Amino acid sequence: MKFSVSSKELLRALSTVSKVILKRNTLPLLDNALVSFKDDKFFITGSSSENTLTMPIDLHRMDNGVFRPFCLPVAMVSPILATLPEQPVEMIIDDTSFLASFRYKGGDFSVPAFNGADFPLPVEQENTMVEFSLPLSVFLPSVKAASACTADDDLRPQLSAVALDVSNEGVTFVATS
Repeated sequence: MKFSVSSKELLRALSTVSKVILKRNTLPLLDNALVSFKDDKFFITGSSSENTLTMPIDLHRMDNGVFRPFCLPVAMVSPILATLPEQPVEMIIDDTSFLASFRYKGGDFSVPAFNGADFPLPVEQENTMVEFSLPLSVFLPSVKAASACTADDDLRPQLSAVALDVSNEGVTFVATS
């Protein structure tokens, strides 16, 4: 499979989804970002055993073969992309040997890729259980204030999150360390 992508677009997407990737995952495949295709759009996903973040990415397919989801090692690709100026990058994924090759003006590099079919994704809910709306001017300061009470150590990752308790009376932001 062959793709074209902006170096900064790929770096932005990898950096964003890496925020949910834990330093020490129970499944080694979760150290990677999944590239998938759905509804005529490409997506990149980062996940831990508890959280998943998926966002669209502006990839352009340069061949007409069958698309197979694949995973890229974020810790290997991101530092290299960070050194590149804004430029097109050609990404070639060999889906038999699972090697990802990146070509750009002035060089190239290769990293191992992994079969995306093995990437554990949460089960999608058919119906939204709870839906609420808050102005961004309320949501962000509330999360920031609550996150001051979270733990930031590797021993208790469950205490590094902010929980939202949503009821008919309002939304309560909860955190503890």
